[in-house]
Amino acid sequence: MTLGFAGLAAWYALARRARLRPGQEGRVLGAGGAIGPFAVQIATILGATSVVAAARNPAAKSAADRVVGPGSPELTTLVLREP
Repeated sequence: MTLGFAGLAAWYALARRARLRPGQEGRVLGAGGAIGPFAVQIATILGATSVVAAARNPAAKSAADRVVGPGSPELTTLVLREP
């Protein structure tokens, strides 16, 4: 299987930089792009809960544990909350 640039970028951000671990929460803002669906899948593979802010991408929405709509007050709380 080939991930391509989008998959590698998502893996590097979550697994290497953020060091996402099982039980943590992976927040994917702007999940409607090319990297978003990969980020949701990789967060799940790493054992984390995925929370997605996406308006239109059905692939990212369907795989996410929780979806927050853009412009929602919950989105502000999500972004400002400590990890």
